[in-house]
Amino acid sequence: MFWLGYSLVAATIFLMRKAITSLHQPDYLILLSGQDYPIKTKKQINDFYSNTTLDYISLNKLTAMGTEFTKKTAYFHFLENRFWNPKSKVKIDFLYKIYFGLYVNRLMKWMPKRKMFKNWTPYFGSQWFSLTLNTSKEILRFIDQNPDYVKFMKNVEAPDEIFFQTIIGNTTLIENLSELEAFKKFTFNLKNNEKFIYKWGSLKYMDWESPNRAKPATLDMRDYDVLVSSHFLFCRKVSERDQKSKELIDKLDKFLIVKGNL
Repeated sequence: MFWLGYSLVAATIFLMRKAITSLHQPDYLILLSGQDYPIKTKKQINDFYSNTTLDYISLNKLTAMGTEFTKKTAYFHFLENRFWNPKSKVKIDFLYKIYFGLYVNRLMKWMPKRKMFKNWTPYFGSQWFSLTLNTSKEILRFIDQNPDYVKFMKNVEAPDEIFFQTIIGNTTLIENLSELEAFKKFTFNLKNNEKFIYKWGSLKYMDWESPNRAKPATLDMRDYDVLVSSHFLFCRKVSERDQKSKELIDKLDKFLIVKGNL
């Protein structure tokens, strides 16, 4: 898979299809990665999903988030290429500089702007989600019936943060968004370069704000108290390769084992 490329979306779609055709169909499809970790017990997580029928995904109107965001869909991007993708192990520096230095930074702004699928409003949000089985099935049905949408998204930058969000934002599926009323109120008075801050989002705690840390931060013992008191179900991101992060994982395990036995 290529960072910022469509292959991330393709992998997610593949997993969704596998889940909805499994013998024991789930009530929810929850997208997690190897750098996510539970911060609630199994019972607490099961109880949460047993008492909700809403979709948990963050989305904002991309057109109100500034030029750096609108260009993700307004121009053609070609990031499914191993020779200039920023995180490819076989990246060739010369081709990387031509693509980003010449095309992205200079030529792209002179290219004709792309026309959004059906003149839809593009939406942007976190890659991660917790979607009901019904919403997941409706998304897959839409994909199967609208190959032009898929074709458009293959040349978008970071489509994993736009693809599913745009489908939900432009269809009746938005009516099942967990924070719909607050989102509607926010968008009614929407100004440029503003985004709605979700209380629940994808049900993951992520630290995007702390200074002098990666974005999102790799969590460690400094975050322990915040995590165990958080209303979120999961956290992102942790790494067993990072000793300080591994210490956090070990302490979370002990906390969850004790809490789960109470």
